[in-house]
Amino acid sequence: HCEKLEQMHPRPGQSLQDRMTTEVVVHAAITFQAKRTLDVMQPFIKLLYSPGELKKSYLPTFPGEELPESVRTALGSAFNKCPRGHHYFISECGEIERHKCPVCGTIVDKKNDSTLQDEKLYKVNDSQVGYILEKPDQRETHPSSERNLSPAACSILRALVNACLVWTACTNENVTDDLLSLVGSNVQAIELPTFFWQHLQHDMGLLSLAVNKSKDDAYLILHLVLKNISKVNFPESSDMKTLSNLKSEEARAKWENSFDEAYIQPILKKLDYHVQEATQQLLKDKTEEQDFLYYTVYEKVAISPNTILPHLWSYRPRITLDHLYQILQTEKKDFPILHELL
Repeated sequence: HCEKLEQMHPRPGQSLQDRMTTEVVVHAAITFQAKRTLDVMQPFIKLLYSPGELKKSYLPTFPGEELPESVRTALGSAFNKCPRGHHYFISECGEIERHKCPVCGTIVDKKNDSTLQDEKLYKVNDSQVGYILEKPDQRETHPSSERNLSPAACSILRALVNACLVWTACTNENVTDDLLSLVGSNVQAIELPTFFWQHLQHDMGLLSLAVNKSKDDAYLILHLVLKNISKVNFPESSDMKTLSNLKSEEARAKWENSFDEAYIQPILKKLDYHVQEATQQLLKDKTEEQDFLYYTVYEKVAISPNTILPHLWSYRPRITLDHLYQILQTEKKDFPILHELL
């Protein structure tokens, strides 16, 4: 099935990131198919087999209404979008021709950018269904949260969505039209595998930033979540079948909370422990002769000062306010005051 996406070809010289992304795609497809009888897994099963059924559904982690109903009613005006897809408010005075997006800082030039001149205004009560992400290079560059999901949980869940779509685009020609209707943007059929692949790799970069760990560890974390999905018996409830249809924003939010609590938070709450345990297992499966670099990165061999290279620091978390903020996003229930102060 890999002939549709060159990056997935197992071959000499395949980049490490492409290999790790391929492994995640395969692991996700196998895991969700093995759990296909559970109601909570139905969004992923539909992504794998019948994505057209989600065309009018609110996909997990995707942006929704950002303002409370009372505020939307009071404003009574409209939003527009910057080139990266972030919404901003337009008052009755109208929109100035050149300004910065308040979210990402991108310059919005309505006068000189023909792609923005005729852009429709999005009314404040609009909600979008289906796969509403723009092109991967137009997405946010920093991890963000959606509803009750922390930035890390949001990155993980969106990566799982895109991993399923990569598998579907590469393995099931019969649903190509369904995928095109789901995406609903200027993406050609031949571009679908690469489109979802690039989104998945972007998700992994955001996860790396969200947890303040290397990209290698980010991929490892996704495998840990998939392993947790395989072994945890989800406590099915009577309303989960309805929620998993994702036909309303409320249903999506409740489904996200349930999935996050059952499968993602057990990993994130003891993240360092789980990553170190998995790393130790990987070290047991390798020998120093087989992978000297791996042993060097994790300091399992004697290292002289002359062998320390700058890029090795990418495997060490940086202690920053952003890192503290990401931790508090995960633990905000336990530290509500600190969370509010930041």
